[in-house]
Amino acid sequence: MVADEKLDPDDFRELKAECTTKINELEAKLTGLSQKGNNIDGLLNKAISNLSALDILYEEGTITEKRQIIGSNA
Repeated sequence: MVADEKLDPDDFRELKAECTTKINELEAKLTGLSQKGNNIDGLLNKAISNLSALDILYEEGTITEKRQIIGSNA
């Protein structure tokens, strides 16, 4: 569009600078998200551990705890 003179070179530079800034911000966010993804493994292991012990918690739990387990309000 610059070559066809439909876009002023100054406007092009400004638009390019804005896009570059936005791209850099999004890449930083993406990097942050990929680092947070490593924490999911620990949470999954904890959830599986808790689920595998659910029967014991129910059998040994109080009436209130049993109601929480059944109602999933824990």
